[in-house]
Amino acid sequence: MQVAFGLLGGEELMKELFLFIVIALFIILLFSVVDIADTDSAKADQARNDYETKLAKLRLLAEKGDANAQFELAGMVGRDYKQALEWLTKASEQGHAKAQFYLGEIYKTGKGVPKDDKQAVNWYIKAAEQGHAETQFYIKAIDEEEKRSRDGRRGAKW
Repeated sequence: MQVAFGLLGGEELMKELFLFIVIALFIILLFSVVDIADTDSAKADQARNDYETKLAKLRLLAEKGDANAQFELAGMVGRDYKQALEWLTKASEQGHAKAQFYLGEIYKTGKGVPKDDKQAVNWYIKAAEQGHAETQFYIKAIDEEEKRSRDGRRGAKW
């Protein structure tokens, strides 16, 4: 540094040195921010690619009749209730307890289908009979709420 700034006085040398350090730090910081932005962008691209790859693999398995893939795919189609209903129905018909529970929820709430309490209870019972604890609890709560003796026996079993 003394060679480069040898002609400057002590105070001027300190000012020049300070300015040099500030500029160097600014350049380092600038490249760090650009690198972080590039890394975040690359991570987002990778996540999108991973999602698309997983979606494609699940679709292939689901189309071949894999109930677990059908259930997962139903959860990945977003607010496309028609597709979710299609995949949940296929998984439910193969005895997938979680799919049966969620299919019951769809019929109970009427999201994407006409509300149908009878269908909802039908799918809840199928899931509960397979040991799906959440559904068992739910049926018992429904039975207690409705206070119907015939339906009360169903929930009391669990």
